[in-house]
Amino acid sequence: MASEQLVILRVDPLDPLSSLVFPAVSQRVLEMMRETMTEADPILIVRQLLARVAGGDPGILLLAFVGPLSGRVRGHLLCTLETLGDSRWVYGWQAKVDGDGGDVLTRAFAQSDAWGASMGATQFVMTTRRPEKAWERKYGFESMRHFMSRSVPHEAKGGDSASG
Repeated sequence: MASEQLVILRVDPLDPLSSLVFPAVSQRVLEMMRETMTEADPILIVRQLLARVAGGDPGILLLAFVGPLSGRVRGHLLCTLETLGDSRWVYGWQAKVDGDGGDVLTRAFAQSDAWGASMGATQFVMTTRRPEKAWERKYGFESMRHFMSRSVPHEAKGGDSASG
């Protein structure tokens, strides 16, 4: 049996249709942030991102992937427009689909690319815990850098200053 083609909705809490999925998508975003953002306060980050969605900030894109028959949220994509000087890029915070989503991520990335291009973005950047080769093959990403992290040691009595 073929999987149903998921519908992509841009989430806007003031839109009569997409507002219905805002609570479910918000919980998905929080759950995924708790899983992946262990180095910061996931609740604070999600509150800030969702406040931007609720406020109608054009620099944030939240897409919900919804089963057309069930009405159940099966995935989401969360992106922000980032800038530094004249450079603009789309940062993909989260991309997730439950089970077989068919081509929903391909369609969602195309939608986020169009959104980013309309805002002057020239790149789509994201970090992932999924093997890079899979993302490269399926969605055309190129691994450019590896995100590295380590704990900052805290000494009981001061320690060396980074400035000398």
